[in-house]
Amino acid sequence: MVRSLASSVAGIVFGAVLMMTLVEPGRVHAAPCPDIYKLVEAGVSDKMLEQAIRASAQDITPDVATCVEQMGVSVDVVRLVRSLAKEAAASAPVAPQQSPPVSDRAQPSPSNEASSPKEQRAEAWLRTVPMQDELAAPAPSRSVSATQSVPEPTVPTGMPATIESRPLIFVRPYLGFANGPVDQRYYGQYLQATDLSGTLETYAWQATRNGSGLVYGVSVAYGILPTLQVGLTAGGGLGTFEYELQKQTEGQDPTQLPSEGEGTSTLSVGPEFLVALMPTSTFRPVFGGGVTWRRGTAIDSFVQLPPDLPSFPANNSVVTHALVGGEVRVSDSLDLFVHLPITMMVGGTSTRQQYDGNGLMARNTSPTAPGAIGAGLHAGVQFRIWRFRNQR
Repeated sequence: MVRSLASSVAGIVFGAVLMMTLVEPGRVHAAPCPDIYKLVEAGVSDKMLEQAIRASAQDITPDVATCVEQMGVSVDVVRLVRSLAKEAAASAPVAPQQSPPVSDRAQPSPSNEASSPKEQRAEAWLRTVPMQDELAAPAPSRSVSATQSVPEPTVPTGMPATIESRPLIFVRPYLGFANGPVDQRYYGQYLQATDLSGTLETYAWQATRNGSGLVYGVSVAYGILPTLQVGLTAGGGLGTFEYELQKQTEGQDPTQLPSEGEGTSTLSVGPEFLVALMPTSTFRPVFGGGVTWRRGTAIDSFVQLPPDLPSFPANNSVVTHALVGGEVRVSDSLDLFVHLPITMMVGGTSTRQQYDGNGLMARNTSPTAPGAIGAGLHAGVQFRIWRFRNQR
């Protein structure tokens, strides 16, 4: 009687210690799969995780399968462990039930019946825990054939349809071509008195114009959902800055001053969102949109104007855009993408004009606003960083 009581108490204490050691607060996992849990916490890829599970196929019992499902692994891994557990259960021989010696098991006693509910649960759990070898040990037993069909599991109620590692930060450098308000033009003319005693009239304007050119930039986004990213985009577009200057003396024809066109750039920055459908697929269609603030280049960056002509600051504009495109998965951290943005200018200052005179000089030209609609093509790579494991 004393020996049986001592065995029961030892079993209860040992079970309670194992529960406190193997059950981490805030996480559900069982004793049969501690090494799989370590691999999941280490953030290994699903391919490596499946290889480790296949190497220990003979140890994948229904208890292990249930434990692995609660770790927040991908659907493919869930299917694998369920399949292996089902095969192990089907092929396991039915052993005749034998009563172990009294000395090898805890016998019910009046003290056990009077134990607390917590101790009873610990004792019941300890009797049902199977002893498992290290998952890293080589397993010479059978493995699932590549041609063997794996039954599709039914996702339990409350379990997300997609459980996978998800990146948090997306970095997308791109290069492309755009047609829209990327060119600029400055025109200035002034009239001097016959005795050159002073300037009688001045007329000048500066305008943003439609054109085509190379665009470049980078977007940095945060994945708030597996399918939704929000972030900032910044970049530039190459275009042409043309300027034309004329000088006229009262009573004479205008004199053309040196006029030419030079390469220029337009800088842009603004918020953007992107929706990537089918996040677990190799090819993912995407769509999104955003707003950018664009700034051109001032005339002073190209030519020193005569003191009689005004110098305008750089033009700016507010442009909205919508885009469609697609992404192709290359590796766990790299994608290739193509985006087709459609832009519309909705604000800003695209033209500036100044006239100071009394109509003595003919104004030959006037500024025109650029077209509001533009389009482009962007191609680049997408880096996914700071991966983490979804938890249920």
